[in-house]
Formats: sequence, C-alpha cells, structure tokens
Amino acid sequence: MNPNLPTNSDPTVDAKNFVLKLLEREFNLRKIRNYSFSTRRFAKLIGVPQSTYANVVAGRQNISSKYAASIAQKLGLSKKEANLLTAACGVCGERTHSARRQALSEFESAHKELSSQSITVEEFSKVNQLNFQTILELLCLEDVAQDFESLSKSIGMDIDQVADAFEQLSKLEFIEFQNGRWSPTKRNTKVSSEVANVAVRNFHMDLINRVREVITHGEVEKRILGAVIFPVESSRIQEMQKKIEEFRKVFTQEFECLTGDSVYCLSMQFFPTASNVSKQQKDERSSHSNA
Repeated sequence: MNPNLPTNSDPTVDAKNFVLKLLEREFNLRKIRNYSFSTRRFAKLIGVPQSTYANVVAGRQNISSKYAASIAQKLGLSKKEANLLTAACGVCGERTHSARRQALSEFESAHKELSSQSITVEEFSKVNQLNFQTILELLCLEDVAQDFESLSKSIGMDIDQVADAFEQLSKLEFIEFQNGRWSPTKRNTKVSSEVANVAVRNFHMDLINRVREVITHGEVEKRILGAVIFPVESSRIQEMQKKIEEFRKVFTQEFECLTGDSVYCLSMQFFPTASNVSKQQKDERSSHSNA
C-alpha cells in the first residue's frame, strides 16, 4: 500500500501515520515472501536496534529526517517516496518550530507530487497483465489463502513472480494490507490514451497466449471455447457492441461470487473477418440471372 496522506487536523499525526503505514507496508511485503521474516530482521535491515523500531511503531519515538534518507535507500524506495518519508520524519522529529514548518511544507508538496504522478506505459502494462488481474480478483475472495506458495499453485506462476507482482501492485497503490490481509484498493487510475491503448493491446496479446495454453493443456470440462462467423450490416455495429456489453454486465452480476473458489476469464472478441465487401449493381445481377 502506498501510504496516502491522512486527513487529521494535526499535521504531526498525519506525518507520523504516513511513516508507520510505510514501514508496515515494507515489512509485510517481506513477511509475505518469507513467513519467518521477523521485526528483528526488519529492524536490522533498516539499520536500527529492535528496541528503537518497537518504540517507533508504538509511537513513542520518532525517526530523524537525516536517518530517514538512509532507511529509504535500504528499503529501495523511489526518489519521490524517499523525499516524502524524509519530510514526514522531519515534521515529527525536527526540534525547532521553523524547521518543522519547513518539513511540513516539503511533506505536503512531496505528497502532492507523488499522488499526481502519472503511471507509465510499462507500469500500467504490467498491472494490466492477466496474471496481475487474476491476483487482484483472488484477493477479493474472502477465504483464499494469501501465502505466495498457495497463490503460485493456483495461478501457475513462480513464487518469485507472485512476490514481484505483490510488490508492484502495492507500490502502485492497487493493493493494501489491512487487518492482517491483503485486499485491492479502490484506486482510480488516470492514464493517457496512449498508455491505455498500449496496455490494452498488451493485455489482449497476453490473453491470446493464455488461450493457446488453455486450448492445448486446459481441462475440457472447465472451459468453453466457441466462435460463430456470420454476415452483418456494418451500420449496426454500435448496436451490436451495446448488446455485447449488456450481456457481459448481466453475466458477471449473476455469477460473480466473493465466496467462490476459482477465478475465470470471460473473453469476448468481435471483429471483422471481411469488410468493405463490394456489391454488384442491381442491373448487373439482373443480366446475370437472365443469362
């Protein structure tokens, strides 16, 4: 989870909450990779005694802005997120009022910059992969086991690939860790039309590759593959597209189940196999029939 700026009236509390959520996110990303990963190891990773880390998590001690830069580097944070962490620690830890005011200004500015940054083609394409979308849907299921080993078996991905997917989804704010479980966020991602178009193309190419696997290796009783080719009047294309969209909505509303035990893909393609068909003139057809 990318820690969002809270809406507390006290900016010191806002900054402290941000630091705690970021540390929680980074710890949980490592914990889910390795269930034996402990707070002791995490404290050692960021270079503080375990007692200090415990005090920070409990809200009894602050991290200095100077030390925050070192922690950001050790955690591999992006430059923008590192700046935000450093500023947040400054809000809590600077001794003078003027220094805290300066840190608060930097904190608010860094958060605004991080929140408004555009997602890149590469990032959006990764998140829009079939496996990533499947992970997001699996995390919606109420009783699904969320350890990487179980998820990798369900999806058919390597454990390291699942771990990398979680890390990317978390840092792009598509999933968050709350109440001991990971769940999708309600983030609305705004991307340029260029990014969206590239990502959509990549997704459908990924989907086609998966369909090839299903055709070759999939269990027949667990999938439906079908196609029909028929003539249409091109002037009614929009009407047909609307009908297909209505069917998709009705189908998913009826069968989507958050207590389910599987994730399925309903894939629909509707495209021309022949277009701009030339038609004979009436008088030309008439001469042929008279002959």
